[in-house]
Order: sequence, then structure tokens, then C-alpha cells
Amino acid sequence: MEMTRCLLYGKRLRKKFWGEIVNTFVLLLNRSPTKALQTRTQFEAWFGYKPKLLNLKTFDCLCFFYISQIKRDKLDKKAEA
Repeated sequence: MEMTRCLLYGKRLRKKFWGEIVNTFVLLLNRSPTKALQTRTQFEAWFGYKPKLLNLKTFDCLCFFYISQIKRDKLDKKAEA
């Protein structure tokens, strides 16, 4: 949920896009190296070749401050820019 929240509010998207953001997070996670696979990606371990990363774009954010759990629900922002 942390990465979903970060991607969702990094580009100021509405909460209705959370499913697409989770799919994006899983794609990024599967293309990130891990120690368990000796620095290979999960994609590489499954398919046997390195994934192409040409279509990835950056999400940018500068600085955030924390919002108390009392003032938000599960999918609300934990921080404000």
C-alpha cells in the first residue's frame, strides 16, 4: 500500500485509479533486482532474459510531511507536499 499511495499522490491522481497503480507497482517490483535471486530480477528468473525498461517513466516528488492516522482513512495520503 505504501508504494501505491506514493504513486497515486505523486501524480495527483484520484483514488479510483488505485487498481491501475497497484498493477504498475507489481510491474516495477517484478523488474527490480533482489538479493534472493543473486541480484537478478523476478522477471529475469521467470523468463530467462532481462526485461526491457524503455517504456518506464519517472514519478517525481520533492518533500512531504506526515498526516496523522486519525485524520485519514486507508487509501488517503499519509503525507502532504
